[in-house]
Amino acid sequence: MTNAKNFSQLISVCKRIVFFGSSEFSLPALEFLLSLPAELTVVTAPDQPKGRGLRVQSNPVKVHCQTKAIPSLAPPSLRDPEIEKQIAALCPDVFVVASYGKLIPDSWLKLPRKAAFNVHPSLLPKYRGAAPITWQIVDGAKETGVSIAEVTKDLDAGDLFSQIRVPLDLRETLASLTYKLSRLSVKALEEVFLQLIEGKLKRTPQNHADFSYARKLTKEDSVLNLNEPGWRLDQKIRAFDSWPGAFTPYQGTLLRILEAEPEDLKTKNPVGTLLTVDLKRGLQIQTGEGVLWLQKVQLPGRRVVLGSDFANGERLKPGFIFK
Repeated sequence: MTNAKNFSQLISVCKRIVFFGSSEFSLPALEFLLSLPAELTVVTAPDQPKGRGLRVQSNPVKVHCQTKAIPSLAPPSLRDPEIEKQIAALCPDVFVVASYGKLIPDSWLKLPRKAAFNVHPSLLPKYRGAAPITWQIVDGAKETGVSIAEVTKDLDAGDLFSQIRVPLDLRETLASLTYKLSRLSVKALEEVFLQLIEGKLKRTPQNHADFSYARKLTKEDSVLNLNEPGWRLDQKIRAFDSWPGAFTPYQGTLLRILEAEPEDLKTKNPVGTLLTVDLKRGLQIQTGEGVLWLQKVQLPGRRVVLGSDFANGERLKPGFIFK
């Protein structure tokens, strides 16, 4: 992953790094930092109850550290003075924050001797906030990327150290785009660490007037409004594929839509009307603008099935209205 020759001199300017991360997006950055000739301390989030049974689970970073026998800290709060003293005693040169899920207290930002790097999966100042990858897909953004910004008291508003731009493919899902951008984050981190070695770390202020905010999702976001255009619904289905999911009302319950495809077809049927059942394409549903083919769906407690199999199993005929 890393050119050892390029980074062999890092130890002369950066001996100790503290990494903050908790999600799948964090893992490539963590692996990159582990490859560097510097002491690394990992800080992650504590175990949380998840799923329908609210079973306590460790996050991907903690699981990764346990699997590879890498020591990690998982404090319930960074505002605990003892935890801050523990990190301060390390005399860190650099912080790297990548999808940690918590704000770093102001007092902590005085600890790193060189810089505090925030790895953010958008082209800042666009899509600051908790769910940048999701909202870029929802909005149908044509371009995305990774920004390395300075961690400040204001969310994702620090000066930029590096920014890499890439096209956003039309059929990306949250899972696929998270994978791509997490790996792109390594390239961006390589750039800033090479700048650090060369003594050429550059800060470029963000254009704060051009910012947008990617708010945290809620379960309420998952229920689709079929009055929206089919292409917009398709973007939400792909953006919500990992969480919170995309659902449409169906006979007193919610039907989850896992895969769909919009089609620009003009009809005069009521919104939600089942128009066609096709063996390969699935269920053709009328939306507020155009139609949407439901290709893979799932009822609560059931397995994922093809749209056509769902229609056959439920004995649905054209004219049925989803509501």
